[in-house]
Formats: sequence, C-alpha cells, structure tokens
Amino acid sequence: MSRLLILLASGLTAHASLAASLSDQQRIWLLSQIRLGMATARPELASDAWQRLQMLAPEDPAILQQGVLLAMSQHRGDDARRYFEQLQHLTRDPELLEPARQALALDQPQVQAALHRARLFETAGQNAQAIASFRSIFGDRPPTLDLAVEYWSLLTRDPAQREQAIARLQVLNDDYPGYAPLRWALIGPLFAAGHPQQAIMVLHQLASTPGNREVASEREFAYLKSLPVDASTIRLWQSFLATYPGVSAWEQARQILDRQQHLAGDPAWRDGQRGMTLSQNGRDQALAQSLLQRALQHYPDDPKLLGYYALSLFQSARYDQAAIYFKKATMLEDDPYFMTKWRTLHQDTLYWQELRHADQALSRQQLDAATRLYTLAHQQRPDNINARLGMADVAIARRQWPRAIELLNAVRTLHPGDDGALRRLLNIHAEMGSSSLHDFLATLPAPVAARYRPREMALRRDELSRRAGEARQHGDMALAIRLLQQAHAATPDDPWLSLQLARTLQDQGRNTEAEQVFARVSVDSPIELRYARALYLDGSGRDPQALILLQTMHGARMTAEMQQLEHQIRIRQLTRRVWSELQARHFGIASDLVKQLPDTLDTWRLQAELARQQGHHDTQLAIDRRLLAQWPQRIDLRLDEIDALLQLQRTGEARSRLEPLAAASLAPSASDRRRMARDWSQLGEPRRAAAQMRAALADEAHPSALDLRDLARWERKDDPARALQDDARALQQLRLLPATITTPADPAQLTRATRARDSDDWLRQSLRSDIAEYYQRTDPVLTLDEGLNSRSNGQAGATDLRNQTQMLDYAFPWVTGRAFVRLEHQQLDAGSFRLNSGGRYLDDFGSCLFAGLDSLGRYQQLPGCSNRQHQHADGVLLAGGWQSADGRVQADIGHSPFGYAVGNWLGGISWRGDLGWLGWRLTGSRRPMDNSLISLAGAIDPRTGQRWGGVTANGATLGLSVDQGGSDGAWASLGAHLMLGRNVPSNFRQTAMAGWYHRFVERTHLQIRSGLSLMYWGYRHNQDYFSLGNGDYYSPSRYTSIGLPLTIAWRSADWSALIDASASWSWAGLDPSRRFPIERLIRTPLAALQAQASPATIDTAQWLNAGGRSQGPGARLHLALERRLGAHWVLGTSFTVQHSQDYAPSYGRLYIRYSFHPWEGDLPMPVTPLTPYDNFR
Repeated sequence: MSRLLILLASGLTAHASLAASLSDQQRIWLLSQIRLGMATARPELASDAWQRLQMLAPEDPAILQQGVLLAMSQHRGDDARRYFEQLQHLTRDPELLEPARQALALDQPQVQAALHRARLFETAGQNAQAIASFRSIFGDRPPTLDLAVEYWSLLTRDPAQREQAIARLQVLNDDYPGYAPLRWALIGPLFAAGHPQQAIMVLHQLASTPGNREVASEREFAYLKSLPVDASTIRLWQSFLATYPGVSAWEQARQILDRQQHLAGDPAWRDGQRGMTLSQNGRDQALAQSLLQRALQHYPDDPKLLGYYALSLFQSARYDQAAIYFKKATMLEDDPYFMTKWRTLHQDTLYWQELRHADQALSRQQLDAATRLYTLAHQQRPDNINARLGMADVAIARRQWPRAIELLNAVRTLHPGDDGALRRLLNIHAEMGSSSLHDFLATLPAPVAARYRPREMALRRDELSRRAGEARQHGDMALAIRLLQQAHAATPDDPWLSLQLARTLQDQGRNTEAEQVFARVSVDSPIELRYARALYLDGSGRDPQALILLQTMHGARMTAEMQQLEHQIRIRQLTRRVWSELQARHFGIASDLVKQLPDTLDTWRLQAELARQQGHHDTQLAIDRRLLAQWPQRIDLRLDEIDALLQLQRTGEARSRLEPLAAASLAPSASDRRRMARDWSQLGEPRRAAAQMRAALADEAHPSALDLRDLARWERKDDPARALQDDARALQQLRLLPATITTPADPAQLTRATRARDSDDWLRQSLRSDIAEYYQRTDPVLTLDEGLNSRSNGQAGATDLRNQTQMLDYAFPWVTGRAFVRLEHQQLDAGSFRLNSGGRYLDDFGSCLFAGLDSLGRYQQLPGCSNRQHQHADGVLLAGGWQSADGRVQADIGHSPFGYAVGNWLGGISWRGDLGWLGWRLTGSRRPMDNSLISLAGAIDPRTGQRWGGVTANGATLGLSVDQGGSDGAWASLGAHLMLGRNVPSNFRQTAMAGWYHRFVERTHLQIRSGLSLMYWGYRHNQDYFSLGNGDYYSPSRYTSIGLPLTIAWRSADWSALIDASASWSWAGLDPSRRFPIERLIRTPLAALQAQASPATIDTAQWLNAGGRSQGPGARLHLALERRLGAHWVLGTSFTVQHSQDYAPSYGRLYIRYSFHPWEGDLPMPVTPLTPYDNFR
C-alpha cells in the first residue's frame, strides 16, 4: 500500500456500512482533525474528531481501526483492545486488522525488547541490522507516527533506499502538518540527497512552528554560508532575510549579503568562483588555474581561492607548487572544515612530491637516490603502498628478486587485492622462468590464478616462438611449424602469432591448415584478432573478405593501422573497378571512379592509361611527361613515355628513348627489362626483345609463365627449339605439364598439354593457343578426301549433276606462313537425254531443240541431236596457295580440271585487318560457277560442235564483322562480280549479305549459336538456261532470303562433331531472256531452218525464255564428324542435305588426315573438312 493505513487515513475509501448521514466532506475533515491533533500534540482535538466520527458511523470498520490507533497513541490500551474486538466482529479484511493488531502489540514485552535491540543497532551505526530488526517487527508499515518517522529516517542513511525513504517522509509531512520531529528528520536527508531547495522549503515550514524558528534559521544559515558566491546564492540570502527577521543571525546574514553582492559584481571574483568549480569538479584544469590566478591577483589572501588553486595544481601533478599554496591556504583559513581539508591535502601533496622525485630518480637509473626518496616517502605515509611499490621497483631494476618479492608480499599483506603488486610478482617470476611462474600461480587462489593464467600461456608462447624462429633460421620449416602450432594452442587468441602461423603454413603450400588458424574468428572476436585475419586475407589476395571483416570493427577502437589497411583495400578495390570498367570500355564510368582516387603518382598513371585506352594518346603523353619532369630518374616513367610514343606511331622518338635504357649505369630492374622487351617487340625487333627478357629472367629460379610465353614468341622465328623449351617451362609453371620434362622432347605429351579447358584463364588460353598454333603451322599434313555431290531434280543431261571428287591435299609450312598443294580428280555426270523413236533427242540443250514459227505461221523444226547423248566430264585439277602466319594475307591459284570442255585459270587473294572494333576482309578472286556441268566444265553443242560455258565470277568482296568476344556478333558482305565464260554473254552480279548471331553456349568444348541472316543477289541478265550461249547458272534479277541458322559444335579428347542447320524463306524474280543470246553461234542451224521454211522467213526474236516469280521455304542440314585414330591419324566424314523449290542437292564426304608430327592437341571445333577448290570463295 502506498500509505500506512494508520497514518494515511485519507486514502481509505468509505466502508459499505458507513451511515448515509456521514458525507465524504465530513469524513475527510474529521480525519484531518485527528491527524492535526496527533501532529500538534493536542489529544483533545484528535479525540473529539474521532468521537464525532464514531457517533455518525458506529459500525464503520475503518473508523474503529482509527480508534484503535488513536487510543494506543494516547496510551489507552483497554479502549484500544475494546475497539479491536468490535473491529474483529465487523470485518476480516487484513488491510484493516493488521495495522490495528501491530499497534496493540507495541505493549507486549517481546516487541518492546525487539524495538530496543533495533535502536541499539542504530546507535552503534549498524544500520543494516537496525533496518532488518525494525522490519522483523512490522515490515515496511510502522503502526504509529513516531515509529514511522524513526523507521524512514533510518532508511535515509542507506544510499540505495534514501530516495524511497524521503518520499515516504514527504507524504507523512503532507498528512501531518506541523509535526516538528518529522520535519527535522526530513531536512538532513534532503540536503544529503542533493535536494537543497526542498530542504529549505521544509526549514521554512519549521520556522512557522513555535519554538523551531531560531534553530531552523541557524541550519539554513550554515548551509548558505557554505555556498559559493553567485547570483543564486545571493537570492537565497535575500530569501533568508525575508523569512527570518529578528533571529540572532539576521545581522550577520545581511553583512554577508552585502559583501556577496559586492563580490558578485567583481569580474575577478567571478573568475575565481568559476575556477573553484572547475577545480572541484576535476574538469579543464588549465582553465581553472588561469581563472584562479586572475582572482588571486585581486584577492591574494582568500584561503579558498588559494586552496582550490592548489587543488588544481595537485590534480595537474604539479606537486611542488601545490604544496606551497596548500600551506598558505591552511595558514589563512578560519573555517575548521576547510582548514582540515587544506592541511590533509598539503600532507598528501608532500607525499606525492617525494614519490615524484623518487620516480624521476628511478627513471634516470639513480637507484641509490630513488631508494632514499622512496624510504622518506614511506616514513611519511607507512600505510600507503606506493612508496613500498617504488622500493620494489628499485629492487627489480637491480634484479634483486628476493628483495623485490619480500617488498611485494608485504604490499599484498596490507592490500591483498592490489593488482600492481601481483603484476610485478608475475613479471619477476616470468623473468625467473616459466616453471617459477607456474609455481607462483599455484600459490594463488583459483579464481585469481585463472585470471593470470594467460600470462603463463603467453610466456610459453614466447619460448616456443623463439625456438620456432631458430628452427626457421636453420631451414627446418617442419619443426618451425610444429613449434608455432604448439604456441598457438597455448594462446589461440594471440593475433600476431596466429598471423605468423597462417602465413608460414601458406608459404609452405599448406593452405587448408592455414585457413583453419583463423576458422573460429567471428564478428564477436577481439578486434586485434579480426585485424590479424584481415591482414592474412589481404596478403592472400582476398580483399572483399578482408574489407567485410574490417567493417565489423567500425565503432570499436580501430587503430590508425587498421584504418590505413581498410583505406588501402578500398583504394585497391576502387582501382580494380577502374581497370574492370576500362576492360569493358566503359570510359565514362572509369573516369568518374578515377576522380575518387587520391592525388598520387599511381592515380596519374591510371589517368594516362585511361587516356591510352580512349585513344587520347596526346593526353597520355602529356601526363607521362609531366610525371617524368618530377621524377626524371624513374625508368618506369620513361617507359610510360615510350609506350605513349609507340601508340602515336612516333617510332623514331620511341626508339631513341629506348636505346639508352639498357645502359648498365641506369641499372634497370627485372620489371623494367620486361617492359623494354615488349617495347622492342612493338618496334618489330624480336631479337632485342628476347635479349632483354632473357636478361630480366636470368636471376629468377621460377620465372612467370607470362614472361616465358612472351620470350618464346620472340624466339620462335630464330630458334624454334628454344622457344618450345620456354613454352614447356611456362606450362610447368602453370602445372599443365609435369615438372620432370626438361625439354620438349616428347611432342605428343607437349601437344596434349595444349588441350583447352573451360577453367583456363587468359594466360593458360594464350599459352596453349601459342603452342598449338605453332605446331599446326609447322606440321605438314596430308589429307585424302573422297566426296560425292548429287542433284537429281533437274533435267537429265543438263541440270542434273553428279560430282564425284577425290582430293589429295598436302599442307606444309612455307616462308613465314603455310602453303598447300592440291590435286583434285573430278568426275561430273549430268546423265543422258531421252531418245525418241528415231534415235534422236529434242531436249532444250545447246541447239538440239531448234524450232519456231515462220513468217507464214507454220511451225518449223530441225531434227533432234543424236550424238553426245550422255553429258559428263572428267579431269584433274592442280591448285596451290599460301597464307601468312597471322592470317592477314592469303592467296591461291589453280586451273580447272584438265579434260574439261572449257578450261580456266582460277584463284584469289585476300587481305584482312581491323579498323578499331570493325574487322574487314577484302578479297579479289576468279572462281568457277558450279551450278551445272555447263557452268563448271563447259559443254560441246551436239549440233554445231561449238564449245560454251565454263563460267567464272571475277570481282571483289568486302567482308565486315563486329565481334568483341561477347555473346553477340554481326557480319556483312558486299560483292560485285563480272561473269565471264566461253561463248557466253558477260553478266554482272551484285550481292549484299548481313547477319547477326548469338552465342547461347560458348565453352571450350561446346558451342551453340543461332541468329538471323539476310541475303540479296541481283544479276543483270538471266542465264539460267542450258541452250547454246547461256551459262546455265542460277541468275535471278532479284533474290532475297531470310534465314535462321543454328550451329552446334562439340568435341571431346578424340571426337569432334558439328550440326549446322538452317531454315529460310526466299523470294526470287527471273527476267525474260533470249534463248540464243549470241546469234553467231546459231548461224548454221538458223540457215538450215530458214531453208526449210523458204520462201517464208524465221524471226529469231520469237526465241525468248519467259521470266517469273517464285517464293518458298528452304532448309539445310549439315553434319560432320571426326575421330582421332592416334597421334598422327584422324578420320572424318560429313553429309549435307539441302532442299528448296526446284533445288535439292546433297553432299557427302569421307576423308583421312595424316599429321607428319604427332598431334595430341584439341581436334578442330567446328569440324572443317577440306573445301573443294571449286567452292573456294
């Protein structure tokens, strides 16, 4: 309950039996009269009020309870017991019965004895026991006003319960106005609890109580006199004078007020008061001293200013000066409290002054003087341990361990919990050896020993670490690691030992064990341990993980080194982002990121690299030269300038600056020599490049694979055997070739190492590619191919065609590239014409179908042909060609198979290059039209004996491509060709093609691509006929198609396969054309037909081929497969089927390929069988 029932009757609600005639207002007023009578010692007032209540409500339990309490307070025990019996008959409510029962019990001897015991405890200052005794009697609900005041006053002495007790006393003060003992009990606790305003308010209440006014004024006067002079104190003095007129201290208070008002207006005095506050609070001692010095200039004899100035000096450890001012303050002070205070502080200052002098002597290694001074200090304050600790420090400095231990044990006897003495003892025993430390810890209590057990572990760790260092110096890394692991087991949370162990394991290739060292480090681990793991991750090249770990330290006590590590990682990550954006050619983003980097040499060099990649080589050169002007002796900056000059094609300047760099006086580093080598390579001098690289690698036991790869490239032309040896070393560095191979003596094993893997990085890819390209370029290869092409949906004897080809192809290295020589045996068969009953055929071939209307409208026709019924051709082709090593130039020349009706020289030459991101290829060629026997081999007219056909396309093609290695690419082709043939009118063809493709899967051994292709052809004349004078090749005036290709290529170690399919839709238009476009070829049959029609005439204009339009779908499927039979042999086959309206050819090939040198590298992907020479483009 918030109030004691006996004391706070106003908090009770009316009982249900209260008479209707008693109103709430009457009840409250009468209860207040009872309390007033009890508080002012007027029992008649309290009794009269209770009797009136009892008359109005005789059976109200609450009023009966009040009667019990009132009777006990007036020592009327019999009445109290009678009221209690009535109360028991009316209610069983413990809230009403228990306070009454406790009040009745106060007359019992045992209760009186318990109260006496509690008061004895209180008198002896044993407050806790006193409180416990009171509570054993009545808990926290004292039954009478006097006991309540006594009990709650006792509780104010306990700081933990003081506020609660003050609150209860304040409630009592409100309920019992005018009770002086209660108010006196409240004043002291309020002042002690820091509530002076409330205490003064209670004093003012006391002043209104007879007999207490003078005493209250004295208490308030004493309090006000202790306050510093300020505006608030002045207001309090003014209030004092207004409250206590006529008291004995009034005149003195007025004088004090006058003086304080005068002082308050003095700036010097205000400075002094402010300085005293700072000094007392221990804040900003430099300001406190400055303020107090200004005040003392005006009030040099003020003892408090002197004392607080001395206190500030003392707190600043300026003991010599503090002693002087404490002594002066003590002499001038008249306040006993402050006089004692200054004297005590003066003695403390002298003691610390002696200690300071002793410490200074010890720090100067003046051990005798330190001993004397510590002894003097100890004599001043024998109960203080600091001097004794100093004497122990002197003994420690002299390595007098027994003396030091004796002194420190004496300190621990005086102050058993002193950590300084224990820490010194631990250090001494550690100096005496780990066994001594172990024995000493065994003498300590278990909890204390456990607290210092890490020190023993640390000592053990240090011993093991020292032995590990010795083992490392002797090259015994296995022993060093074992010792470090034992040390780490002893102190697993030691950050630097953990880092040393992890790095040592990592250096020995034991990465899994190294990771385990920091396996249990988490965000809750000590910050130093997290920092050590961050250093380990940083050294392992795992910046993201290190940065995440460092971010967990934010808000903790991060050191400058930790912050510097985080800064370095962020700069490194930002730099990597710049490089990433540069590689992606996101120059705008890269430029913005560079601006976030600090203004350093590395940042400026990155700016130069950004300019280089953007093609702003003048800017690059300007930056390089700006840096070179600041650091002219730095070879790397000179090389930066040379790189910029090379980009600007200013090779003469670049060469002139590169020449002097090899001088021994400049002492270029291995890294500089590498760059010099690559610059010489760009200047087209691989020999000098190789020489510089060999010099760079001369002192390296394990040169990098990249350097070895570049060296091999430069050596390839002059010393291919040495180049292969360096290639093999590079493969060994990348662990792609066993280390047991010292020379490339086993080509099969070396070429097997060139097989690509999806996991290869760019260096592995380029190295494998270099070796594979060299082997394939220098390896002679012989291929025997048998093929069959067939088309049977045309006209037998004319457009039907069966082409059986045998090819023998020999490819070999020649000059700086690769050449081939080929023999092709072609057997063309167009089938036979159908004969009529007369043994002749009238097919529209040559001039065999020669008929028309004469001028009289009669149909005239010459007899059909009887010879050359079977149209075929057989011949052998010889061709050769060459391609440069870089593939930029290639040329070939050959002759159509000897034995054909019409022979032609054939060939082509092409150049390839790049214009930035755009690739181009320009080809000039003379190629056969292989649509039919007439267009390819030519034919002889059965009637006239004229040879015609053998058409070739003569012209140029420009190919363009965009492919930067991403998922998509595009290509385009533009061509213009003149069609020439024997006894065939010339024709002109223009072509335009374009396509886009997407790499759905692009892996080392699997490719899936699809896209879209567009094609347009246009011929000036339609010669798609096999009558005499026509070329018999497909020549629409307009041909447009759209196609959807799909390519799937796959390979394994010994297999390679290709599926190439497409679906298309095409639109074609054929213009009308003359059936016999060259009249001189038909003079003889025309004369015969004229004679037959005579006297009528024949008009040749009637002989026209009708044009037409068509559209429709098309489809093509090409399958190819190769199988490795061994290191030298590969067997392959391919098949193609194609179908569209009026055109359905099919092709099949079987071939075997022999490599003169062993080849165990990757098979080609996609499969690329030999292309018949007729199909060269």
